[in-house]
Amino acid sequence: MATDTIEEQLEAPGLGGADGRKDAVGLQRIVFFSDGVFAIAMTLLAFGIRIPDVGAQPFGRVLATLLPSIAVYALSFVVIALYWVGHHRMFQYVVSYDYLLVWLNLIFLLCIGFLPVANAVLARHYVEPLAIVFYSSALCLTSLSSGILWRYASNRRRFLARQVEKRVVRLAFVWTYATVIVAAIAVCVAFLNTTAAFLWLSAYALWAIVATIRTSPPAPEFVNPS
Repeated sequence: MATDTIEEQLEAPGLGGADGRKDAVGLQRIVFFSDGVFAIAMTLLAFGIRIPDVGAQPFGRVLATLLPSIAVYALSFVVIALYWVGHHRMFQYVVSYDYLLVWLNLIFLLCIGFLPVANAVLARHYVEPLAIVFYSSALCLTSLSSGILWRYASNRRRFLARQVEKRVVRLAFVWTYATVIVAAIAVCVAFLNTTAAFLWLSAYALWAIVATIRTSPPAPEFVNPS
């Protein structure tokens, strides 16, 4: 019979994750803390939108000056949301952990927490190629840290449920490499046209939303043979 709670899942035999601790409370704290960091980072993005003084200018013109910052905010919100979806999927399959996994997760969250800074830089200096370089570099570091975290968790399936398919493991690495490649291309394009580089990143983000919906792998079904 399929089990429902994390506690039951961790107690079920044959789950894998033999190299780590099967601690439901510990796993829940890792996930809840991570969700909190994601939520705070997404909230802080709005602070990258600087409200200008109206003065003697027409109000409509003043509002129009906010459009680039709002566009950067929307992109960054979607980017962090995509990282959250990936992290959520990852921990659907993790059934045990050790403290190296905890610290690798914290390093990933360090990168997530820095994205509002990259967002603010791009929102204020969106016409500067170096702003795109700075933003794209932050994306690369975040993606690489996520890839390292997944590599450690999935290597020999030391912390994963045994039922996890190989295609699920590979899919996470595809996203990591794809994001790094897209960000690197954006850096090159930025020195030709910053608007084109921004649109390139935005198009990738929109495509990634559709792809995550269409390629959504099923959650593992934990079965207790008893």
